[in-house]
Amino acid sequence: AVAKNWAYDGVHAAQDVENKISEMEVLTSSVKDVLVALKSKKQPTYEDKDMFNKWTKQFGYDLQTIVALAKKIKRGGIVKLDEQIEKYYELKLFDLGEIENYENSKKDLSDIAKSLCKAIGVYYDNLDPVINTYILKWKQMGYSADALLMVANICFKKFIRNFEGMDTIIGKYFAKGLVSVDSINEYIASTLSVDKRIKEILEKLQLSRQVTTWDRDFYHTWTYSWQFGDDMIDYACSLAVGKSQPMTYVNKILSNWKEQNITTLKDAQKIPAVTSKVENVEHKSEFMTHSFSSEELGALFDNLDEVKLI
Repeated sequence: AVAKNWAYDGVHAAQDVENKISEMEVLTSSVKDVLVALKSKKQPTYEDKDMFNKWTKQFGYDLQTIVALAKKIKRGGIVKLDEQIEKYYELKLFDLGEIENYENSKKDLSDIAKSLCKAIGVYYDNLDPVINTYILKWKQMGYSADALLMVANICFKKFIRNFEGMDTIIGKYFAKGLVSVDSINEYIASTLSVDKRIKEILEKLQLSRQVTTWDRDFYHTWTYSWQFGDDMIDYACSLAVGKSQPMTYVNKILSNWKEQNITTLKDAQKIPAVTSKVENVEHKSEFMTHSFSSEELGALFDNLDEVKLI
């Protein structure tokens, strides 16, 4: 049976057989080391060797780590060790130091899980799935307990009441480089400064409403994509006062200037204003901001929508 298996593995020549025998001797010796660490007196079986090959060749664990883990097993033998290594592999914990940190921090992780559940308004009898699926990953991404709690509070106020939704938001934060509490606060402050500027534009157009997603899309296009400065935008606003759909009218003016490669206020003032009627456009869904407020959260989430996750 062994010869057939070796033949199936491509072991045919005498040298191949010698190499295979040498490999098996090393494997047997390594498995014996593991069994000794488990305080087992049995001889290595084919199943034991097969598990060892899985741990090393498939999962990537080295003998030193496996032996160290085996010494921690109190009961259950090699089967229990296999369960533990499977778990660490699923958690993407390969280094012995990472594994020990995980085991030592279980209470801290449980406390984080409880605080996040409370923040987003959910309850779990068993917190292990929350810890293993989400919190461990977020910690590995660099998020502190305070940063996670901050994100959870934001999610709750935006009616995101589950960890899957929170994970999507954290993925977008991470893509923007927002990991610490300070970086998230700075991002909110920066986003709110943009909203303040858009509010000024609305007032110039004699509009008394709140800033919407649609407004932010327009402003992002004007400033980021088309590279117009405040002076050009303000002048376009002066031409749009009193028009139907003034924000759309401003967009039409700036679009014409972009097409004509007009980049200075002086050049813009030399040409006639838009005379064609601005066509009605299909409005995107507008999420009106309400009061941290909801205005802060609205601005924060609208900008996150630009982030595409892979």
